[in-house]
Amino acid sequence: MSNFISTFKNYFLLLLEPIIALLIGILTVLVTKNSNTYNAARERLNNAYHPIFIIAEPYLFKSIDITFAKYFIDEYYKIENLYSLYIYPSLRLRVDLLSKIIANDYNQSKADEHWKLICQYLNKDYDNLCRKAHMPLRSTSYRMNYKQFSDKFSLYWEKFLSFRPYLILIIFYVILVILFINRLNSLVD
Repeated sequence: MSNFISTFKNYFLLLLEPIIALLIGILTVLVTKNSNTYNAARERLNNAYHPIFIIAEPYLFKSIDITFAKYFIDEYYKIENLYSLYIYPSLRLRVDLLSKIIANDYNQSKADEHWKLICQYLNKDYDNLCRKAHMPLRSTSYRMNYKQFSDKFSLYWEKFLSFRPYLILIIFYVILVILFINRLNSLVD
């Protein structure tokens, strides 16, 4: 038994330094990644996405009329003229398509279809920028109360994915423990 404890202690000490170095490396990457994106996300949020979101929020994932659609498009283009580099091209494309629908023959179902896509882009981009800028996110209950989701599955799926970094770390630690235990078992046998 003392031989096992001695072997365990030797291998534990042998593996301790690489494990610590790996954890320090992972933490360094995570910290520097967040510090580099914080300022850019905060600037994009303050100048472009938050003003757009404030206009759109009461109508997120709801049917829109032509009056609101024209108002939203006008306000969007004012913001885009000032901060076009801050806005994702996918959102820009969808607003342009909505604008064309409004300018040509207004079709309620097509307008609602494009509005729903705009809401999906805006919802995702706004939450991602808030997360990167360390700003509070809208809670799931808030989004459910105001019906700010396309369907409940996507709402819960987004919530699940927000825990992805923690899940990756847990999986990493589980794998590390399994490898360590297997290595110890091979030494004992």
